[in-house]
Amino acid sequence: MAHIDSNFGTDARSLPGSERIAVIGFLIGFVEYVDLFVIALAAIGANWLRFDSVQIAGARGLLVMLAVVVAYVAFRRVDLHELPVLGNVFTQIRRALTALIAIFAAVVIVGYAAKTGYSISRLWLAYWFLLAGGTLVLTRPLVALLYRRLEGAGYLTRHFVIFATANELRSLQKFLDRWERVMPRSETIAGIFVDKPDQISDAEFRNRYPLLGSIDDFVKWEHNAAIDGAVAVMRAEDRSALEPVLSKLRSVSVDLDLIAGHIDEAWASRPVGKLAGLPVIRVMTQPLNVRQLVLKRLEDIVVSSVALLLLAPVMAIVALAIKLDSPGPVFFRQDRHGFNNSRFSILKFRSMRNDADVLSTVAQARRNDPRITRLGAFLRRTSLDELPQLFNVLKGEMSIVGPRPHAVQHNDHFANRVASYLARHRIKPGITGWAQVNGLRGETDTVEKMSKRVEHDLYYADHWSLYLDLKIMVLTIRCLVHPNAY
Repeated sequence: MAHIDSNFGTDARSLPGSERIAVIGFLIGFVEYVDLFVIALAAIGANWLRFDSVQIAGARGLLVMLAVVVAYVAFRRVDLHELPVLGNVFTQIRRALTALIAIFAAVVIVGYAAKTGYSISRLWLAYWFLLAGGTLVLTRPLVALLYRRLEGAGYLTRHFVIFATANELRSLQKFLDRWERVMPRSETIAGIFVDKPDQISDAEFRNRYPLLGSIDDFVKWEHNAAIDGAVAVMRAEDRSALEPVLSKLRSVSVDLDLIAGHIDEAWASRPVGKLAGLPVIRVMTQPLNVRQLVLKRLEDIVVSSVALLLLAPVMAIVALAIKLDSPGPVFFRQDRHGFNNSRFSILKFRSMRNDADVLSTVAQARRNDPRITRLGAFLRRTSLDELPQLFNVLKGEMSIVGPRPHAVQHNDHFANRVASYLARHRIKPGITGWAQVNGLRGETDTVEKMSKRVEHDLYYADHWSLYLDLKIMVLTIRCLVHPNAY
């Protein structure tokens, strides 16, 4: 069977890059905080109707703060602000009113348990409930309209791939039929990967979905960073087919669901959900969810922009010094592997000679390396050579914090020698990282050194938080000058 590619990804608006993630995050965050504002504003409106004043004080003020906190939890518990729900007016209304009842039940219970009942007007509570409920109901069509506009423009389209075994084609056909019947148009299948593509005729999938090759092809596929989810249509007990899939996909950031037609004990503790109306087991999860991705991207944009403004004079002086120190370009570019194994060109201040023998060598720098210029030794020792990577961060190719990206040749060398090495690529590479602030900088000339670095990188991916990023940034300032930086 010839390998077939698709037209997937030709519309940049449908890709889950920084632009698409920002749009989704903005939509969810905007609606969520507007709804919380509605709860607080309705309390003020009720106060004006009951007491002819917009000033809320004392017990009423405390109950309003409680209501906003409970609302934040309740809205999330009923999944009011999930993407598919935002497009359905009646589902939104039902879930919003369910949450509202829980919010006011909490307000009433806490109010009377705290013996504030005599200072709380029941008419004020009634006005508050009616105003909040009415506003939430009336704004649902507007939210659905905004959702449909963004969906129509392609910003909310989610792309899935299907993994299947050659002996489960009948189950695959049934699943595809069901998908087409019940899934919204914003949930699309980009293509299908099978364990033995050479045994399957293209005609079996013609006019439906492209057959893109094997699981190995997916790992190398140029569009895999744009995939929002994957579905495995295979038997859970068929470990001979499933385990290789999981092993290979550990280097890619993707949510993988297994159709739960056959569940054995090993999968019993996994999260169970529904997809296309069928029960699925979540067997693999992305390190960061959409909200976390948006938060991390905002962090990168703000920090890199501020750093570039503050460090512009320093970077100009370094650039001039490089031109005066040795012949050659100011910047050094090299291909590195980034998020989901995609390649990008990393940008650094040149710290080595521009000779032909140096340019043809990709070996890591060593102590007293003859390729390094006098100025280059200072730049590397003080980490000033890394400053141009702020432009990589601003472009979205890197993050301020993340696993350090290695040269392509070094990746190829260690991928077969260090377990879970490629799993580092499930999160964007960074200028600094958890491994670096824990002393794991410089040359990784042994498998043991690289294994230790990978261990720290995977810990970071599994435990990401804004606090951890800020902690790493602070620790990085303390260790900018490091004995292993050469």
